[in-house]
Amino acid sequence: MISPRRPLTDDIKLQILTEKEQNGSSVYAIAKKIGRSPSTVRCFLKCYGNDHQLSRKRGRKPKLTEEIEDFIAQFADNKDVSCSRIATEIKKKFPDVSLSKETVRVIRQKLGKNPDETPLSSSRINYFENGVYIEDERKEFADKILALNRPVILSNTSVFCVKGNGTLTRCSNGGFPVITAFTATGKALEVTVWGAIGSGWKSPMVRIVNDISLGEVLKKGMISEQLVEKYGPHVLLDEQVLKGEDFPFLENFPIDSSDLNPINDLFLKMQGEVNKMQFRNEEELFAYVQFLWGVVNEAETTMVVAEFFERINRYINSPRQSKSMPLSF
Repeated sequence: MISPRRPLTDDIKLQILTEKEQNGSSVYAIAKKIGRSPSTVRCFLKCYGNDHQLSRKRGRKPKLTEEIEDFIAQFADNKDVSCSRIATEIKKKFPDVSLSKETVRVIRQKLGKNPDETPLSSSRINYFENGVYIEDERKEFADKILALNRPVILSNTSVFCVKGNGTLTRCSNGGFPVITAFTATGKALEVTVWGAIGSGWKSPMVRIVNDISLGEVLKKGMISEQLVEKYGPHVLLDEQVLKGEDFPFLENFPIDSSDLNPINDLFLKMQGEVNKMQFRNEEELFAYVQFLWGVVNEAETTMVVAEFFERINRYINSPRQSKSMPLSF
């Protein structure tokens, strides 16, 4: 006689995920512990796509404390926050705890919160309404970008270089070293203002933030799939893009060089010093550039960055930004 099928309760699901993630237990060990068949446990893990995601680390005790459950519960009424995002925030708040998005999802269900979260439920609701970019939300996004800016140590970047004609290439192809002035990180994008010795400042470079998956970015409506295919994960903003043709949420980023003059002044100073020297190879050039950044007055650099962001803030919040801009992709 075939025994009746017993569905997995939320408590059992949570126990399976906890045993797998926190203790690295095998399927057979979990099945024995919960009194179910190994095939049931295996099917559950495959259903949630955890076979390739779980750390399989052994010897760690479960970290699902009441504090963590309370932390997850506070996002219950916010459907815009995905389980993946909550898992990331948990890692930041509790460094010794690592929970997958599926574990968070099961905990949410156990708490009776947000049981029917769908991958596209929050698509285009943060900054778009009926296909139109909302002014207040645009300003909010811009303010977050500005608030999250952290000036970094000025240094050369080995990945990119600029050829004599101003085109960006890999450094292996030769050219002027790229200098990153500072980087501002937002919810889904990272904006880097950069330049090159001998070429002055260039249009800001935008890329998808590393710890946010491509799917997460797409479903939030920040970047269309076609746009990613067009530019790739690293995007150099040209004048048309800055005007909002492809990136309407950056439509008000200043494209006039006068708005970047403080940054350009630093690059011009560097260029003047480099032009006084003769270098036998690229290594000598890079070493000298690093030396020059080392002697740049820190107070002057801070002042330049502050002035630059003040100009951007004025530009973004100016009265002429009154009408919404329709999506163009």
